[in-house]
Amino acid sequence: MHHAAAIFLLPLMLASVAKSALPEPPNQHKPWTPTPSEAIPDYVQWAAEILFDSGLADPRGCAYRQVEIPGFDDRFRHLTSRTHAWVFSTQYAVAWDGLVYRVRNVGARADLDRDVRHIAASDVWRAEVLLLRERKPPAAFWSNLETVRSITPISIALLLRLCRPDLAAKLWHPARVHGRFDAADEANQEAAWLKGATAAWLGTAFVGVTELREAKDDRDAADLAESVLEFESRLKSRLMNEPPQLIASIDRSFLAPLPALLADSQRRLREPGRAKLDLQSIADGKSTPATRAFLARPQAERIADLIDRLEDVQGAKMGWPGPLIFSLDPIAELLVKEGEAAVEPLLDASEQDKRLTRTVDFGRPWYQERKPIPVSEVAQRILCEILRSSVTVGGSSPQKLIVWW
Repeated sequence: MHHAAAIFLLPLMLASVAKSALPEPPNQHKPWTPTPSEAIPDYVQWAAEILFDSGLADPRGCAYRQVEIPGFDDRFRHLTSRTHAWVFSTQYAVAWDGLVYRVRNVGARADLDRDVRHIAASDVWRAEVLLLRERKPPAAFWSNLETVRSITPISIALLLRLCRPDLAAKLWHPARVHGRFDAADEANQEAAWLKGATAAWLGTAFVGVTELREAKDDRDAADLAESVLEFESRLKSRLMNEPPQLIASIDRSFLAPLPALLADSQRRLREPGRAKLDLQSIADGKSTPATRAFLARPQAERIADLIDRLEDVQGAKMGWPGPLIFSLDPIAELLVKEGEAAVEPLLDASEQDKRLTRTVDFGRPWYQERKPIPVSEVAQRILCEILRSSVTVGGSSPQKLIVWW
């Protein structure tokens, strides 16, 4: 195997001190005087200022246009998503979720007032976030950016930053009526609003990193992960002088896997790419020159190649909550077919392989917590299949398994 533990640990340490990779909008640090509004509570303006100081992307001075940014379909294949955003430097844009994206294409100017009316009048307020990607409401340019949380608090903050409290009020009322805010603690509205807005911003960004990785876009994933780590650091510094109970109310624990995800994407970017191989055709038994050439290789060589590709194995869930299943992936399927000859290499991988797969585990799709799945865990799952002994394999350490085998 050409992936050693030491190679993985160095970028992991470097990731903990990473700076923002994505550029800041031109007016990010320009002074801002909020425009008074009777419709929007003062604590919303106060929370917005904290988030912009921490790195929430500032749309001021940018051109509001039609753009294409990284997007995904239901199988996480990488494609472009059409939306409307605030463009700067012709290459980057601030989207409605408060994040900076590298744009794929810049189109015509968009009408901000009309867009806000579409958002406010659409039926997205009554829809579950999970279902939004399967629908095409009039405000799809906005709702398609939602993943695990409503981006409404962030969108309101962007409009306030643009000194358009009139437009912010158009989103405030329907969102309040339909309960699209996480800030439900009326007894402590300031803390509740800041908590909900922070979770919407950082939660959307964190899930975005996992989706970019699953779509095999490590460049954008690494850039966003570095930026989110910087946002978290700035937020922590910005809150130092706030009451302790306010600081304690803001949960950022879901960001814990981010340094490891960043390090793994950086590793993938450094390493040379593998030769493409249609593993699904091989697993399905299709006879092609490529499949025949692969099967003609010595067994030890085939197994080594498959284990090297385990970092690209994809898990699937049959329901929520429920376990991840890897047996449907052609890499895992082919290793199982190799039988006992693959046991020792898999034991070695379960003990020594420090790489991450692109798969993350979650309780339900609308939960922002994500658990990265390491190659070592997948190797153990495949061992269970080969040895038909989930009790022995699943209940033993790699060292004990090696002795037992």
